[in-house]
Amino acid sequence: MAADESSRVVQFEVWELVTTLDWSSDGAWLAAGAGDRVYLLDAGSLERRASVATGAMTQGLAFSPDGTLLAAGCRDGRLHVWDLEALLDGASAEEAALWSAEAHRKGANRLAFSPDGARLASGGNDAMIRLWRVSDGEPLAQIIGGTYAISDLAFSPDGDRLAIVNGDVVRLREVESGRIAGTLRAETPLFSIAWHPAAGLATGDIDNGVQFWDVAGEALLAGQAAHTGDSGRPAALVWQVRYSPDGRLLASAGGDGSIRLWSSASQEPQAALSEHAAAVTSLAFSPDGRWLASGSLDRTLRVRSLDLTDE
Repeated sequence: MAADESSRVVQFEVWELVTTLDWSSDGAWLAAGAGDRVYLLDAGSLERRASVATGAMTQGLAFSPDGTLLAAGCRDGRLHVWDLEALLDGASAEEAALWSAEAHRKGANRLAFSPDGARLASGGNDAMIRLWRVSDGEPLAQIIGGTYAISDLAFSPDGDRLAIVNGDVVRLREVESGRIAGTLRAETPLFSIAWHPAAGLATGDIDNGVQFWDVAGEALLAGQAAHTGDSGRPAALVWQVRYSPDGRLLASAGGDGSIRLWSSASQEPQAALSEHAAAVTSLAFSPDGRWLASGSLDRTLRVRSLDLTDE
């Protein structure tokens, strides 16, 4: 693996497709799942500082809000929570583990820490959501997500609700009780989701589309085709949507290899970034909002300035 400093690109090995990434809350570290390993990169230099083998493709990665832990959900169904300092000191996955669990029988997909860092939510191909106590891995609750595999989930900014993607529906669940607090219904099956830092939700679907939602009114505000992949094929999948920390921008990652940037205020596209040669699977904004990282099935991780004067 080598980093190109001029274009801020990390090239992984031929078998290391990049499937997920996250940026630490202090801005210092990028974590990337590539092949059957998780890599920790210095966010400034993109130099690799540590890596651990998971034994399976990593589908979801998340730093804890305080930046001390890194969680991974893998295709073999296991969930791992590691001490970040131990990983950076060269510990193995087993040595650095705070805990691990057999979380989902058919594979773990996305995961998310609650805003206070006390809970970890995981969603899997078994159509289940599970909540875990972060301090010791104690199972806290399990929620039936729906009929289909859980492709994405997200905590609300206040931590009271969990948004769960299942087919053409987003179910909003109360975290404490598990009760349904709302339902959003789309015309096309959905795949990815993000909460706005203040209010509202955005989703990406399986047919190039991005949607903006009014959560309180359970209504679609706007939606349009964002990407240009062949309809009905994997290239039309919107793998991930992510809001910038200040909520002004939404980024969407397309199976067509492009990233689209949207204005949250107008729900209109602002820029199209086409730097990847294959599907863009993952996105992460730096905490200060100045940089956007993207991971792709072309085996690269790219970090780009969001000064768009040249677009």
